[in-house]
Amino acid sequence: MSRAGIVLLCSHLEGYIEALGRIAVVQLAERSIPKNSIARKFRYYFSRDIINEIKNTSDKEGLALKIENLVRRDIHIWDGSAHFSQPLLVEMFVGNFATPDHSNIKGFFGRFGFENFEGELGSRLKSNFRPCVNMVNQMVDQRNKIAHGESLTLGAPSDLQDMYSLVKLYCRHTDEVVGNWFSSKGCPIR
Repeated sequence: MSRAGIVLLCSHLEGYIEALGRIAVVQLAERSIPKNSIARKFRYYFSRDIINEIKNTSDKEGLALKIENLVRRDIHIWDGSAHFSQPLLVEMFVGNFATPDHSNIKGFFGRFGFENFEGELGSRLKSNFRPCVNMVNQMVDQRNKIAHGESLTLGAPSDLQDMYSLVKLYCRHTDEVVGNWFSSKGCPIR
């Protein structure tokens, strides 16, 4: 039961972080938020598949074809217009987010340009910051061990309850700091 609970809790955390990203991506386009209010690197994540193909292409004809594909599909992302003129493909942005440890969550919100996520979360959680981060990381580590068949990953139900409480606290405050950051960009997600 504890093993299943860890896997489920980790999946919920991953899905929750992805959902915050999805909401933000949709709102950025629907609310016509200025492109320059979000980090330039935000746009990269919508084109990274073609950009990676370009990096791995050495012949000139193939390179030209890949650039044509990038321009054809993603011109609305890279053109000089002030706003995104079409909906953004959410799956392209969140597609490779996995392993929701704290550093990956911080990096995920960094894709938008929210570079002070950790500082703001720490200010919000105060003395609970380190225990929450450690628990999130421990949960992900245990989930990975379970997924790779390590049989010594056991815990008591009370351990799972402690994990649940700290992860829930982490999520609640993540929601607040991420929501506040997007509101400061003129893009309320809550």
